[in-house]
Amino acid sequence: MVKELTGNWREDHLFNLAQGLKMYDTLTERMGDYQREIERRMAQMRCEKADRQPLQPVQNKAKAKAFKRRGQEPMRKVLHGMTGVDLTTIDGIGVETAEILLSEYGRDLHEFETEKQFVKHLRLAPRQAVSGGKPLRKGKGKKPRQRNLWVTDAFEWRPEVRLARPATPG
Repeated sequence: MVKELTGNWREDHLFNLAQGLKMYDTLTERMGDYQREIERRMAQMRCEKADRQPLQPVQNKAKAKAFKRRGQEPMRKVLHGMTGVDLTTIDGIGVETAEILLSEYGRDLHEFETEKQFVKHLRLAPRQAVSGGKPLRKGKGKKPRQRNLWVTDAFEWRPEVRLARPATPG
């Protein structure tokens, strides 16, 4: 077994591997610098509501574990500080999706009184025209309403959303 784990490596391959690792470490460090600066600037936008309603621990253990594993807890705290609410408590919304929501709609999401209105606005659920319990035919030549693709895509492509969706029979 020792023979199998001991390689016969060429020096040029080892050099390239070492350079690649240094580049990866440098880029990771730079991205961390950017992330800390973003968090610092967002923390300056703290609202009074966040002080009145402190951030609660995540109830969903799998979601809490994912936040910890990905190092997203600091950003979760900053997002709560900006809005005064924890958007990540909503099933299917993680830190990245909350960031996209706030970047598109701002800190005040009160224009959507209910979750149903928000889903309708995003057009995540297909429109089902019904009258008297019977489905209506779609009109010919009707142009579909535009939707906010940036936010809708955030919901459709996020892994935490796909995991939250019920499995379809098939």
